Amino acid sequence: MQKVRKSNFELMRIISMVMIIYYHIIIHGNILINSANIYFTFVNEVVEFLIIVHVNLFMLLTGYFQVDSKFKLSKVFSLFAQTIFYAIGIMVLLSSLGLVSINKIVVMREVFLLENTGQYWFIKVYLLLYCLSPFINILINKLDRNTYKKLIFSSIFLICAIPYFTGNKGFFVNNGFSLYNAIVMYLIGAYFKQYQLKDSYHFTNMSKRKYQTILLFLYFFFAFINYALYKTSTQLVLNSPIFNEIFGNFITCAFQYENPIIIVQSICLFLFFESLDIKYNKIINRIAKLIFGVYLIHENFLLQPLLYKMLKIDNGLIYSFRFIIYVIFIVIVIFTTGIFVELLRQKFFKFIYDRKISHKFRDCVKTYLYDFGFRINW
Repeated sequence: MQKVRKSNFELMRIISMVMIIYYHIIIHGNILINSANIYFTFVNEVVEFLIIVHVNLFMLLTGYFQVDSKFKLSKVFSLFAQTIFYAIGIMVLLSSLGLVSINKIVVMREVFLLENTGQYWFIKVYLLLYCLSPFINILINKLDRNTYKKLIFSSIFLICAIPYFTGNKGFFVNNGFSLYNAIVMYLIGAYFKQYQLKDSYHFTNMSKRKYQTILLFLYFFFAFINYALYKTSTQLVLNSPIFNEIFGNFITCAFQYENPIIIVQSICLFLFFESLDIKYNKIINRIAKLIFGVYLIHENFLLQPLLYKMLKIDNGLIYSFRFIIYVIFIVIVIFTTGIFVELLRQKFFKFIYDRKISHKFRDCVKTYLYDFGFRINW
């Protein structure tokens, strides 16, 4: 019998995807660049520092659940098929409508996910992390608690802290868009699954409400610290080239996922959702299963510029503060549309999956792999 997840983390996944859509609109839609209203700029800058935790939350969640779960090859095939479906499907649709022109190079990039502009980087890193998870879990299970903590702190220091304080001059970590940072988040998420923070001596006698209040306070507090460092450094670097060498990294690394401040901020929000007692909610859990489709649709590099142009996001200078209401509306539109399209895709894939020819094909693949000695959990 399949274990049913509580809805607290499923709600977190939904909120994280909403954060990602909003963040992409700010970045790819040039919201701050086009802003001519100081209040609009300020609000969206603050929002940026609050929602930058989105990717880390997904990686923490992966470690939290995968540390005591079995690797399933079918999950790799499923996610890969989902990604290819949207990559090719969107390319064919836009090309047939005459909205984009494609060539052999574009087709090759879409079919084999070779696009180097950053498209679907999260999916690529996630798949690598998932494939490595059985080996990471072996390491985790062999470590005692103290050694495990040392591993986490050492990883944060080497992969996160050094690049942050040196402006990424210490190690090449690709601004947090890398497998390195994903593994660090996986280790942390897995740690909190095995050793519940609420059960530690610091919080044993604390009420749940107080515990949750502290976590939320720290989440906002570290967002403020990151924002304050960013704004202060922005002013300081204007005064002297020496200041640029000293404080420039606080600007360049402010929104990078390996930023230690963002990591702590992510952990606080993650633990807050862990503490929520939201029992199984069919609607929340159903929507949560559709959110990867939302990501794959709105982050497609062929569709993205057309989408923002059609929705009049990157459409010149923004003078009115009320434009923020429009941005929120667009986030809702993109999210709900993506959910609907992904729901249709899942129904279509399930129809194909249930056909006899599909069963025969899967049996042939399993038999072929078994003949080579691969005993894989499907």
